[in-house]
Amino acid sequence: MSVTQKSDSNSASSLAREDKNHIPVIDRMLDILELIELRQSGIVIKDLCERLSVPRSTVYRILNTLEARDVVKRAASGAYVLGPRLMNFAANVTDTRGTDIAQIAVGPIERLSLDIGQSVKVSIVYNGLALVVCCAQSTQDFAITVRPGRTIPLHSGAASKILLANMPEAEREKILSRPLRSFTSKTITDPDKLREELEEVRATDWSVDVGEHGEGIHAMATSIRDGDGNVVAAISIPYLGTHARADLTVMRQSLIKTAQAISKELRRHSS
Repeated sequence: MSVTQKSDSNSASSLAREDKNHIPVIDRMLDILELIELRQSGIVIKDLCERLSVPRSTVYRILNTLEARDVVKRAASGAYVLGPRLMNFAANVTDTRGTDIAQIAVGPIERLSLDIGQSVKVSIVYNGLALVVCCAQSTQDFAITVRPGRTIPLHSGAASKILLANMPEAEREKILSRPLRSFTSKTITDPDKLREELEEVRATDWSVDVGEHGEGIHAMATSIRDGDGNVVAAISIPYLGTHARADLTVMRQSLIKTAQAISKELRRHSS
């Protein structure tokens, strides 16, 4: 009994130390940013207060500070959305070897976007999610809107599956052992079915999404590799599911060429 009490006491002390090492206002700020991220159309102060159980005055001060630094923006509707400053942060995310994937990829993906008239994005694994580190937004009608800094679960979406398929097995199984959230009727939530698809993704270095994360939004993706051949990122093209097959063939060929060009540049930087 005394051993248990000692263990509980140590655990409580550990938790207390962890709490002391946290800054509550920063925790609240990050909670606010995460909620804003989940709503692309924005979220109003009232909803933030209710979701976080935080006084309106606190939320208001945090939002004012973030808005002054362009981290969030207040829309005409009164809702808050993520601001342009986050693009600068996301553009400087680097891989574990210190190579700035975003800086290397931005030129090639902008050229690809212009060539095919679609948006293009590059994603990496970050904190158990697929994080968009850079993107090229197409100005064409009906192009899918993409933005850096967005996170997507690793079990849904073309880029996510490229990343998940090439993770170390232990890390991949840790994700597959959890409940897999369904976003649409196309989301693969059966771990065994997803394992089968990931094997094919790994073998072909190619992944498709036929509306797994958003209704009517499809995507194609392939890998970006470092000098040792390791997958360090995924490059993908999201598009509306109404595209003609001929267009998709051209997009696929162009995407593979761009991925190879970025991988070659990464190898050059690592040599």
